[in-house]
Order: sequence, then C-alpha cells, then structure tokens
Amino acid sequence: MIAKRLLLGLVAIIALSAIVGTGAIAYFNNTEKTTLYYGDGCSHCERVEQYIKNTKLDDQFIIDRKEVFNNKKNAETLLKKMIACKLPNTTEVSVPVLVDQGKCFLGDVDIIKYLSEKAAIRK
Repeated sequence: MIAKRLLLGLVAIIALSAIVGTGAIAYFNNTEKTTLYYGDGCSHCERVEQYIKNTKLDDQFIIDRKEVFNNKKNAETLLKKMIACKLPNTTEVSVPVLVDQGKCFLGDVDIIKYLSEKAAIRK
C-alpha cells in the first residue's frame, strides 16, 4: 500500500515537472535572440525589414540587428558567422544575413521564407 502511494506521488511529481518544464521551454524560446545582419542602403535588407514590420515579427520574438557597412566589429563578426555556416563568398561581407539557432540564411528570399516558417510554428 505504501509502495503504491509512493509510486502515485512520483508519477504526480513527474507529471507536474513536465507541465512546468514545458512552460519554461516556451518562455526560453520566446526570448531567444535572432540576429539580422544588414547594411545601410541595402535594398534587400530593406525588404527583410519591411517584411518584419508588416508581419509584426518583433512582437513574436527578439530580433537583434547589427549594421555591417559602417561597423567594422559587426562586419568581422558576420564574416566569422558566414565562414562557420559555410556560406558562399566568405571573403567579403554579404547582406542581409540572418543567424538563428546556429543556422545562417543569406539573402532576402531565404530570410523571409525562414522567418515566415518560424512565425507559423510559434502560432
């Protein structure tokens, strides 16, 4: 009888932990950072920004923006990310680039596609 109560108590604790754990994961995922590397005057970057604005993606998750044409440190960081992700043309900065969860996306078309898929998953 005592063993049965202990087993039921253990099951209840595990179930409660799973529920609380799910909430913690959802909260963590909601605060994860996505980084958009862009350049001032870049028309492809502007398309991505317009998409983010029109779909209100800033309300769904954090997008950290880093300008690379006028910020040498950001440009160097981007080149390192591009090399790590094995993106083409890693001898110079290409924008826009989105880095999220260890993945890199180059160009407005691929970035918008990825962001739309990410937003759909979060709904």
